[in-house]
Amino acid sequence: MRIDWFSHTGSERANNCDAGCYGMTEQAIALAIVDAAESEKAQEFSRYWAGALVAAAYTSGYSDDASRILGELANVQSEMRHTFLQEIASYALAVIHFPTGEGVLLSAGDCLAGISADNSVDLASVDWLSL
Repeated sequence: MRIDWFSHTGSERANNCDAGCYGMTEQAIALAIVDAAESEKAQEFSRYWAGALVAAAYTSGYSDDASRILGELANVQSEMRHTFLQEIASYALAVIHFPTGEGVLLSAGDCLAGISADNSVDLASVDWLSL
């Protein structure tokens, strides 16, 4: 398996507020990408939320049941309100089980996730799973 992550600063942005994170066991992998809206704490928030997404997948047992992962994320969100009250972000979280190749993809906003059968880095050959 090859994993590529593409990130660039938007044309109307001063800073790149993207972050990525992954966690893996012998049975599954969780991959998260986050694009936070520009703010004073945006870069800190995007790193925090990427880690929280992967941690939620881990805590749920790398479940392919989206409701279990979303429940974990709801717990994290209620705890982080004191630190990141004004922060917002787009994100995508993919959990893939190695034995079956099946999994779950959660996304909010404009973060895109896709697959490419030929391991190409040519974005035109990517099959986008979220739009």
